[in-house]
Amino acid sequence: MSALLPPAVVAGSALTLQAFNRALDRLPRRYGPCGRYSNTDKHKWRNAATSLLNSFVLSVLVLSCFYWYPELWDDMANYSMQLGEITYTALFGYYMYDFYDMVIYNKFSAIWPVLGHHLTGMLLLGMLHAYKQAMSVILVALLCEISAVFLHLRQLLLMHGVPRQSILFRVVKVVNLATFVIFRLIPIVFSFYCTLTYDLAAILAVITRLCNFALIVVNVVLFRRVVYSDFIRRDNNNKNEDEAFIMDR
Repeated sequence: MSALLPPAVVAGSALTLQAFNRALDRLPRRYGPCGRYSNTDKHKWRNAATSLLNSFVLSVLVLSCFYWYPELWDDMANYSMQLGEITYTALFGYYMYDFYDMVIYNKFSAIWPVLGHHLTGMLLLGMLHAYKQAMSVILVALLCEISAVFLHLRQLLLMHGVPRQSILFRVVKVVNLATFVIFRLIPIVFSFYCTLTYDLAAILAVITRLCNFALIVVNVVLFRRVVYSDFIRRDNNNKNEDEAFIMDR
Protein backbone atom coordinates (compact mmCIF):
# COMPACT_ATOMS: atom_id res chain seq x y z
CA MET A 1 0.00 0.00 0.00
CA SER A 2 1.38 3.41 -0.97
CA ALA A 3 2.43 5.51 2.00
CA LEU A 4 0.36 8.38 0.60
CA LEU A 5 -2.88 6.41 0.30
CA PRO A 6 -3.88 6.21 4.01
CA PRO A 7 -3.65 9.98 4.69
CA ALA A 8 -5.34 10.65 1.33
CA VAL A 9 -8.27 8.38 2.24
CA VAL A 10 -8.52 9.90 5.73
CA ALA A 11 -8.59 13.44 4.35
CA GLY A 12 -10.94 12.50 1.53
CA SER A 13 -13.35 10.77 3.91
CA ALA A 14 -13.42 13.63 6.42
CA LEU A 15 -13.75 16.37 3.80
CA THR A 16 -16.40 14.52 1.78
CA LEU A 17 -18.55 13.95 4.87
CA GLN A 18 -18.16 17.58 5.93
CA ALA A 19 -19.11 18.76 2.43
CA PHE A 20 -22.18 16.48 2.45
CA ASN A 21 -23.13 17.82 5.89
CA ARG A 22 -23.01 21.41 4.69
CA ALA A 23 -24.81 20.60 1.43
CA LEU A 24 -27.83 19.41 3.44
CA ASP A 25 -28.50 23.03 4.37
CA ARG A 26 -29.32 23.69 0.71
CA LEU A 27 -32.16 21.19 0.64
CA PRO A 28 -35.65 22.71 0.23
CA ARG A 29 -37.47 22.92 3.57
CA ARG A 30 -40.09 20.40 2.42
CA TYR A 31 -37.39 17.72 2.39
CA GLY A 32 -35.99 18.66 5.77
CA PRO A 33 -36.90 17.58 9.32
CA CYS A 34 -39.68 18.99 11.45
CA GLY A 35 -39.90 20.70 14.84
CA ARG A 36 -36.71 21.76 16.55
CA TYR A 37 -34.64 19.70 14.11
CA SER A 38 -35.55 22.21 11.41
CA ASN A 39 -34.33 25.11 13.53
CA THR A 40 -32.22 25.11 16.69
CA ASP A 41 -31.16 21.46 16.43
CA LYS A 42 -30.75 21.24 12.68
CA HIS A 43 -27.08 20.35 13.14
CA LYS A 44 -28.20 17.10 14.81
CA TRP A 45 -30.28 16.20 11.76
CA ARG A 46 -27.39 16.99 9.41
CA ASN A 47 -25.06 14.87 11.53
CA ALA A 48 -27.51 11.95 11.60
CA ALA A 49 -27.93 12.05 7.81
CA THR A 50 -24.16 12.24 7.31
CA SER A 51 -23.63 9.35 9.72
CA LEU A 52 -26.17 7.32 7.73
CA LEU A 53 -24.16 7.92 4.56
CA ASN A 54 -20.95 6.93 6.33
CA SER A 55 -22.47 3.75 7.76
CA PHE A 56 -23.77 2.73 4.33
CA VAL A 57 -20.37 3.25 2.68
CA LEU A 58 -18.52 1.40 5.46
CA SER A 59 -21.05 -1.46 5.30
CA VAL A 60 -20.32 -1.88 1.59
CA LEU A 61 -16.56 -1.80 2.22
CA VAL A 62 -16.70 -4.32 5.08
CA LEU A 63 -18.93 -6.75 3.18
CA SER A 64 -16.64 -6.39 0.16
CA CYS A 65 -13.67 -7.39 2.32
CA PHE A 66 -15.40 -10.60 3.38
CA TYR A 67 -16.63 -11.33 -0.15
CA TRP A 68 -13.36 -10.72 -2.02
CA TYR A 69 -11.01 -12.06 0.66
CA PRO A 70 -12.61 -15.17 2.22
CA GLU A 71 -9.12 -16.37 3.17
CA LEU A 72 -9.07 -13.76 5.95
CA TRP A 73 -10.95 -16.32 8.08
CA ASP A 74 -7.91 -18.63 7.92
CA ASP A 75 -5.61 -16.28 9.83
CA MET A 76 -7.63 -13.55 11.49
CA ALA A 77 -4.70 -12.42 13.62
CA ASN A 78 -2.24 -11.65 10.82
CA TYR A 79 -4.06 -11.50 7.48
CA SER A 80 -4.19 -8.03 5.94
CA MET A 81 -5.30 -6.55 2.64
CA GLN A 82 -5.42 -3.14 1.03
CA LEU A 83 -9.21 -2.93 0.98
CA GLY A 84 -9.24 -3.51 4.74
CA GLU A 85 -6.81 -0.64 5.28
CA ILE A 86 -8.93 1.59 3.06
CA THR A 87 -11.93 0.69 5.23
CA TYR A 88 -10.04 1.61 8.41
CA THR A 89 -8.74 4.88 7.05
CA ALA A 90 -12.23 5.83 5.82
CA LEU A 91 -13.52 5.18 9.35
CA PHE A 92 -10.65 7.25 10.76
CA GLY A 93 -11.79 10.11 8.51
CA TYR A 94 -15.34 9.78 9.84
CA TYR A 95 -14.07 9.99 13.41
CA MET A 96 -12.24 13.21 12.52
CA TYR A 97 -15.33 14.70 10.86
CA ASP A 98 -17.66 13.74 13.73
CA PHE A 99 -15.20 14.92 16.38
CA TYR A 100 -15.07 18.35 14.73
CA ASP A 101 -18.84 18.53 14.22
CA MET A 102 -19.62 17.66 17.84
CA VAL A 103 -17.06 20.09 19.27
CA ILE A 104 -18.46 22.92 17.15
CA TYR A 105 -22.14 22.43 18.03
CA ASN A 106 -22.22 20.91 21.52
CA LYS A 107 -21.08 21.57 25.06
CA PHE A 108 -18.12 19.46 26.17
CA SER A 109 -20.00 18.19 29.24
CA ALA A 110 -22.62 16.60 26.97
CA ILE A 111 -20.30 14.96 24.45
CA TRP A 112 -17.12 13.94 26.28
CA PRO A 113 -18.00 10.20 26.25
CA VAL A 114 -18.42 10.29 22.45
CA LEU A 115 -15.21 12.27 22.05
CA GLY A 116 -13.42 9.71 24.22
CA HIS A 117 -14.85 6.92 22.05
CA HIS A 118 -13.60 8.61 18.87
CA LEU A 119 -10.12 9.26 20.28
CA THR A 120 -9.86 5.65 21.44
CA GLY A 121 -11.06 4.45 18.04
CA MET A 122 -8.47 6.56 16.24
CA LEU A 123 -5.74 5.24 18.54
CA LEU A 124 -6.81 1.66 17.86
CA LEU A 125 -6.96 2.16 14.09
CA GLY A 126 -3.55 3.79 14.14
CA MET A 127 -2.09 0.82 16.01
CA LEU A 128 -3.73 -1.65 13.62
CA HIS A 129 -2.04 0.17 10.75
CA ALA A 130 1.31 0.15 12.54
CA TYR A 131 1.31 -3.50 13.67
CA LYS A 132 -0.53 -5.00 10.67
CA GLN A 133 -2.38 -7.36 13.01
CA ALA A 134 -6.01 -8.09 13.98
CA MET A 135 -7.39 -6.49 10.82
CA SER A 136 -9.85 -9.33 10.24
CA VAL A 137 -10.89 -9.31 13.91
CA ILE A 138 -11.84 -5.65 13.78
CA LEU A 139 -13.52 -6.08 10.40
CA VAL A 140 -15.86 -8.54 12.10
CA ALA A 141 -16.68 -5.91 14.72
CA LEU A 142 -17.27 -3.37 11.94
CA LEU A 143 -20.20 -5.44 10.70
CA CYS A 144 -22.03 -3.27 13.24
CA GLU A 145 -22.09 -0.58 10.55
CA ILE A 146 -24.89 -2.55 8.87
CA SER A 147 -26.89 -2.19 12.07
CA ALA A 148 -25.91 1.49 12.25
CA VAL A 149 -27.62 2.09 8.90
CA PHE A 150 -30.97 1.17 10.44
CA LEU A 151 -30.27 2.91 13.74
CA HIS A 152 -29.64 6.17 11.87
CA LEU A 153 -32.62 5.55 9.59
CA ARG A 154 -34.84 5.10 12.66
CA GLN A 155 -33.40 8.30 14.09
CA LEU A 156 -34.09 10.26 10.89
CA LEU A 157 -37.66 8.97 10.63
CA LEU A 158 -38.38 10.35 14.09
CA MET A 159 -36.69 13.64 13.23
CA HIS A 160 -38.97 13.92 10.18
CA GLY A 161 -42.04 13.31 12.33
CA VAL A 162 -42.93 9.88 10.94
CA PRO A 163 -45.54 8.39 13.32
CA ARG A 164 -44.46 5.37 15.30
CA GLN A 165 -47.72 3.67 14.30
CA SER A 166 -46.95 3.97 10.58
CA ILE A 167 -46.11 0.85 8.57
CA LEU A 168 -42.77 2.36 7.55
CA PHE A 169 -41.61 2.93 11.11
CA ARG A 170 -42.86 -0.48 12.26
CA VAL A 171 -40.89 -2.21 9.51
CA VAL A 172 -37.76 -0.19 10.25
CA LYS A 173 -37.92 -0.85 13.99
CA VAL A 174 -38.21 -4.62 13.46
CA VAL A 175 -35.35 -4.69 10.94
CA ASN A 176 -33.37 -2.44 13.28
CA LEU A 177 -33.80 -4.90 16.15
CA ALA A 178 -32.88 -7.90 13.98
CA THR A 179 -29.77 -6.28 12.53
CA PHE A 180 -28.78 -5.07 15.99
CA VAL A 181 -28.55 -8.66 17.19
CA ILE A 182 -27.16 -10.24 14.01
CA PHE A 183 -24.72 -7.57 12.85
CA ARG A 184 -23.88 -5.76 16.09
CA LEU A 185 -24.10 -7.85 19.27
CA ILE A 186 -22.99 -11.21 17.82
CA PRO A 187 -20.02 -9.84 15.79
CA ILE A 188 -18.76 -7.70 18.68
CA VAL A 189 -18.89 -10.63 21.12
CA PHE A 190 -17.13 -12.85 18.55
CA SER A 191 -14.51 -10.17 17.97
CA PHE A 192 -13.89 -9.96 21.72
CA TYR A 193 -13.48 -13.74 21.86
CA CYS A 194 -10.92 -13.55 19.04
CA THR A 195 -8.85 -10.94 20.87
CA LEU A 196 -8.70 -13.29 23.87
CA THR A 197 -7.58 -16.34 21.88
CA TYR A 198 -5.28 -14.99 19.14
CA ASP A 199 -1.59 -14.21 19.60
CA LEU A 200 -1.27 -10.45 19.14
CA ALA A 201 1.38 -7.90 20.01
CA ALA A 202 1.10 -7.22 23.75
CA ILE A 203 -0.03 -3.59 23.60
CA LEU A 204 -2.39 -4.31 20.70
CA ALA A 205 -3.91 -7.27 22.57
CA VAL A 206 -4.61 -5.11 25.62
CA ILE A 207 -6.16 -2.25 23.67
CA THR A 208 -8.31 -4.44 21.40
CA ARG A 209 -9.63 -6.37 24.40
CA LEU A 210 -10.46 -3.22 26.33
CA CYS A 211 -12.11 -1.60 23.31
CA ASN A 212 -14.18 -4.67 22.50
CA PHE A 213 -15.29 -5.09 26.10
CA ALA A 214 -16.30 -1.43 26.24
CA LEU A 215 -18.22 -1.87 22.98
CA ILE A 216 -20.12 -4.82 24.42
CA VAL A 217 -21.16 -2.81 27.49
CA VAL A 218 -22.18 0.26 25.47
CA ASN A 219 -24.16 -1.76 22.94
CA VAL A 220 -26.00 -3.79 25.57
CA VAL A 221 -27.13 -0.49 27.11
CA LEU A 222 -28.12 0.84 23.68
CA PHE A 223 -30.00 -2.39 22.89
CA ARG A 224 -31.98 -2.04 26.12
CA ARG A 225 -32.90 1.55 25.23
CA VAL A 226 -34.04 0.63 21.73
CA VAL A 227 -36.12 -2.33 22.93
CA TYR A 228 -37.72 -0.28 25.70
CA SER A 229 -38.47 2.67 23.43
CA ASP A 230 -39.83 0.72 20.45
CA PHE A 231 -41.40 -2.40 21.95
CA ILE A 232 -42.18 -1.88 25.65
CA ARG A 233 -43.08 1.71 26.40
CA ARG A 234 -46.67 2.61 25.53
CA ASP A 235 -46.82 6.34 26.26
CA ASN A 236 -44.67 7.35 23.32
CA ASN A 237 -47.19 8.70 20.81
CA ASN A 238 -45.83 12.23 21.16
CA LYS A 239 -42.25 11.42 21.98
CA ASN A 240 -40.79 11.38 18.48
CA GLU A 241 -38.47 14.33 18.95
CA ASP A 242 -37.38 13.36 22.45
CA GLU A 243 -36.48 9.84 21.33
CA ALA A 244 -34.82 10.75 18.04
CA PHE A 245 -31.47 11.13 19.73
CA ILE A 246 -31.66 7.89 21.70
CA MET A 247 -28.29 6.81 20.29
CA ASP A 248 -26.48 9.60 22.11
CA ARG A 249 -28.07 9.32 25.55
